[in-house]
Amino acid sequence: MTSHEPPPPGPADVLSEDYWREAWRGLRGKSYLKASQEASPQAWQRFYGQVSGLYDNLWGHGGEVGRRVTNLLVAHGLAGGGKSVLDVGCGPGTLALPLARAGSRVVALDWSPAMLETLVAKARNQICPPLTAVCVPWEDYAPSGPHDLVLAAFFPDAFSPEGLIRLESWSRGGVALVLGTGQETFAFRRDMWERVMDAPLANGGFHLTCSLGWLLASGRRPYLTQLSWSTRLDQPVQQVVDFYQAYFAIFGKQGPQVEDSIRASLEPWRAGERLVASGQVSLGLLWWDAANRGGVA
Repeated sequence: MTSHEPPPPGPADVLSEDYWREAWRGLRGKSYLKASQEASPQAWQRFYGQVSGLYDNLWGHGGEVGRRVTNLLVAHGLAGGGKSVLDVGCGPGTLALPLARAGSRVVALDWSPAMLETLVAKARNQICPPLTAVCVPWEDYAPSGPHDLVLAAFFPDAFSPEGLIRLESWSRGGVALVLGTGQETFAFRRDMWERVMDAPLANGGFHLTCSLGWLLASGRRPYLTQLSWSTRLDQPVQQVVDFYQAYFAIFGKQGPQVEDSIRASLEPWRAGERLVASGQVSLGLLWWDAANRGGVA
């Protein structure tokens, strides 16, 4: 170690808000996803427009994540029973719809018109209780009053100390996050990323680690539950190829070579004209009381 290198953090540093704030900022700065969201928001808007109707099924969570997360939130008194829930970055209604069916008064916030159109269509087809869809960037959202629960699931824009504080400012009760643990649901995703991007796939579990670390260091009392279950993807191969071609186009990766790489990664799971793959979903549900920084019973 030279005199210009900072000393390794000690126990006191790890217990400070600043340590986790800087660690989180550094890891976000190395993220392909975060960099692309800041540099090319229009590319993400195009992607969401192309895949809004397929997103839940092709990402591998299906309706099970909504059922499991909703059941936990209701069991802990955070949702259901007429409680006001704001779902930030709601997408096609993965959580908003089951939360509404459980009796919550849901405001579904997303900046993608296509995602909200899909949500509204699903609500109509499933005869879901009324919910409110709001199409604005989350930075511009101005609630008429606080919500009983503010929820952000798989929404990287909220995953920072500043983002968590903003979520808290909209809540009179709980705040909840649904985050990945860093484990890929299907093995072909890691292989596909490395083929197409010519770089290793980073472990996205840092958001969960840094969220928990910052919350503890800042005096909150978070609760963490891990959700894990087996899942199965059974979709037309061409539909899966189209989905991932649209995804990698976000990063400027397009053309026949990209398609060939995607198909090569999928080949071991191809059964005729369908892709059939088994996997393991692994998620974290993190929640705390924003009102008094205490625990939620």
